[in-house]
Amino acid sequence: MYKLCCISYRGRGRGDCLNIIANENVFEPIITFLKSEGHNVVSVRNSSLSGAPDDEIYEKAVKDKLVILTMDKDFSRITRFPRQTDATG
Repeated sequence: MYKLCCISYRGRGRGDCLNIIANENVFEPIITFLKSEGHNVVSVRNSSLSGAPDDEIYEKAVKDKLVILTMDKDFSRITRFPRQTDATG
């Protein structure tokens, strides 16, 4: 098994880890592993967003500057979910 390293993501989170929103199709052991590595993970399955459409997940991720972790190929449609950038580039 590969070790996932905490990396700096432009000062988001604690400075050394990612802030992630895990879609409902992400298996719980993956979420548990990411948390054990120090990442901040919000599980859609265990939140008020359970059952929400992809657009709501995307809006939450943009608003809270979260990385979306998903197995849903719909999120790869960049015309529907364009990349967001912050003021620092």
